[in-house]
Amino acid sequence: MMNKPIVLKNGKWAYPVCRFQMENINDLDSAKEGALLYVSDPGAKNLELINCVKIPFVPFTEHMFVEKLDGNIWLLSRTQPDWTIARQGPKSAAQITYGNDGILEAFSNDGGKTFGEVKAAAIPHCGSRFHISRLKSGNLLLVKNDADDEQWMSGKPRGPENLRSYPRKKIMAYISQDDGKTWKGGLEIDGRADVSYPDAAQDENGNIYICYDFSRYGKRQICVAQVNEKDILDRRTGISSDNVQIANQRP
Repeated sequence: MMNKPIVLKNGKWAYPVCRFQMENINDLDSAKEGALLYVSDPGAKNLELINCVKIPFVPFTEHMFVEKLDGNIWLLSRTQPDWTIARQGPKSAAQITYGNDGILEAFSNDGGKTFGEVKAAAIPHCGSRFHISRLKSGNLLLVKNDADDEQWMSGKPRGPENLRSYPRKKIMAYISQDDGKTWKGGLEIDGRADVSYPDAAQDENGNIYICYDFSRYGKRQICVAQVNEKDILDRRTGISSDNVQIANQRP
C-alpha cells in the first residue's frame, strides 16, 4: 500500500493497494496485478480483496480512493511518464486518448465491486504520484505537480496540440468545495524543479502538513510544509522558509 486508506461512511476502511503490473509477463499472477481495493472492518479486521482494476500501460498505479458525497467511490491513478512509454514502440489508441501524462479516473456505484471505464481525468499532471483527500471541512485537497495549471484553472482543456510530457516541477495545492467538480486556489508549495511525490495530513486544529521529496537522486531531501485551507484558497504567494522544513537533513 503506497497511499493512505480512507474510512467509508459505513465505517469500513478502504485500502488502495498497488501491485505492480508486469507488462511483459503474462502468467497466473497477472490477474492480481493493478489498482487493488481492499476493504476491512474497523481496526483492519476481516480484510478482503474487493477488486483489481487494470490500468493500461501504467505498471505503478499509486492510486487513491475518494468516497464521493453520493456514496460512489472515485479511483484516481497516475499515468506512466511519456518517455518510458516511447521505449515500448508506437502508441496505442488508449495511450493517444490518455495523452502523455495526467491523471486517470474511474467510478464505482456499488462499493468498489465494479468500476466503470478508466478514462483521463480533467486534472493535468505529470507521470508521477499525487495526493487527494477529504479535509475535516468536507472539502477536498489536491496536491500535485504543476502541468500548465493556469490553463486548467482558466477552464481551457488540454488540446491535442499540447500533449507534451510534463516534468516533475512545482508542488501546487488546490481545494474543491463541490466534491471534485471544480478546484480553487492554487498555492505554490515549492517552486523548484525535481520535486515530487506529495503526501498530506491534517491535524485537529485544521493545519495541513504537506510532505514531498526534492532532488531524489542528488540532495535526497524530504520537505514538509505547514499550511491551511485559507492559504490555499487565497493563493498566498510563496511559502515562507519558516513553513518549509527539511525532515531528513543530512550532515
